Amino acid sequence: MSSKRSRSRRTRRLSWATLVGLAGVTLLGATGCDTVARISFSERRFNNVQPVSFGAAGGQCEGLTQGGEIGFVLMANDNTPIKPGEAISQGTVNLDRNSVTFNDGAVYATPDRVCASADECPDSFLCGVGQDGAQDIGNRCYVTSTVSAASDPEYIGQDQASHAFGVLVSRAGSWRGFLPSEVAALDRVANEMTGGEYPVIAGPDTPPRGGRATDGNNRRYSALSGLVSNWGDVSSLVRESGRESLFGLWTYGGSSGTIFSHVNATTGGQLWTGSIPGVDSAVRDMTSENISEGNRNFLYGAILTVLDQGFTDTRVADFESRTLVVLTDSPDAFQSTSNSAQNVITRANELGVSIMLVHVDPALDNNLLRDDFIYYQGKPTCTSDDECRNYETCRQPQFFRTPNSPTDSVQYPADTEAAYCLPTRDENGRIGPVAEFQEIACATGGTYSYVPAAEIPLMRNALEHLPAYVEAGWKVDVSLGATDTDVLFPGEAFRLQSVMSVDVGSTNDTFSFAQKGSVSGASGADPAAADTRATFFTAE
Repeated sequence: MSSKRSRSRRTRRLSWATLVGLAGVTLLGATGCDTVARISFSERRFNNVQPVSFGAAGGQCEGLTQGGEIGFVLMANDNTPIKPGEAISQGTVNLDRNSVTFNDGAVYATPDRVCASADECPDSFLCGVGQDGAQDIGNRCYVTSTVSAASDPEYIGQDQASHAFGVLVSRAGSWRGFLPSEVAALDRVANEMTGGEYPVIAGPDTPPRGGRATDGNNRRYSALSGLVSNWGDVSSLVRESGRESLFGLWTYGGSSGTIFSHVNATTGGQLWTGSIPGVDSAVRDMTSENISEGNRNFLYGAILTVLDQGFTDTRVADFESRTLVVLTDSPDAFQSTSNSAQNVITRANELGVSIMLVHVDPALDNNLLRDDFIYYQGKPTCTSDDECRNYETCRQPQFFRTPNSPTDSVQYPADTEAAYCLPTRDENGRIGPVAEFQEIACATGGTYSYVPAAEIPLMRNALEHLPAYVEAGWKVDVSLGATDTDVLFPGEAFRLQSVMSVDVGSTNDTFSFAQKGSVSGASGADPAAADTRATFFTAE
């Protein structure tokens, strides 16, 4: 189904919690186990606002033209989401345009450009910190921008539906710093012949290396625990209203799109579980070191397999709310006509599944990375960047030869003069936001979160409230002044800095989209460990 149809259907629903809350009935909220705690609606308080997405308004998935929309969830002090009409914080929830405000607007170029003066920035960009108190991060290229709510917030929660909530986690070797084995076994040689030979730059490099590991310590599993806990709290609400909430957990690795269901492994034949102990067992199975990792990221193939396996399962056949969260550290390595972003969009919409992509892209050592010849084998050559995806550059690939082979031979590429569309990384080894990921999320009514560091607080921040958003999400149209100018080049990614403030009843909370943003406990030398700026793409 389209995101527009999904949203219009959701807004027609009247929250069950609204009906019972106004009658003074108590809420049953989970505490993270099968025991539930009772708390009166009159005692519930607005605790915090958590944005989960920022994209083009009205389902225009090509990117922002004049403004965008922010998807968010309002959380109460009992870890449950807040819905319209509920009695909370000494008031009744009834958000309007004045309930949501923004300030301190700035838009940054991507990748971040460290600068000493505006001469080093794109046209019309300034050079500075762009935020009070951010001097330790250093000067970056940015433009100031007005940011304001352009509509009343709209409730898009699916609180009348049963939920099929699936999670798919990549187990590609890149998380721990492995190279694809065929590439790692080769000598890297210079792209230029000198003295009639291609000098060796580096020999085989087969062990995992921390400098190229996107998450060498498996911190993503700790971050996922926040999502699991939130699902437990939300699922208790769902069950108390007479609906079902089922959880599925898959991982994938290798080069064949093979997926592994951890619910199946722990239940003996089921793909979905509705119990918190069942989810906990599946998560423990996922973290087992006995499950092998793959060489490459068969992302789209794995998503398609989970869609066809998990969301055609008879157990969820009548579920109206269908969500797949995908956690990845890189784009797909096997683009083809049968394995493409468009195929993912088409199949997800056929099955009514919203895809929420969380993309972890930490700083890496470029010197330890290698071009993968599988990426461009069988693909057409290119002559300019205009033929490539937003995270690719049209260039010559690195040259490789088999160790001990003749010094004037090159095994890859076969055509030493050819250029291909290949991933390009910034000076910190990041690929950057991926436009295809944003398109998949937008076209399926999902979300895309770009996470520039593999720190637990930052990853947890991107994952934790997704179940609550499905049950009781909101969105608000946002006017962004910078998109009304010619400053932002179409087709590129940018990052928005602002402070979002929401009033619920007599209580206010803010979320800071910033380089030193709303991520508690962020640590590490990388400033991106607390970078919560919203990512967006621009359109013509």
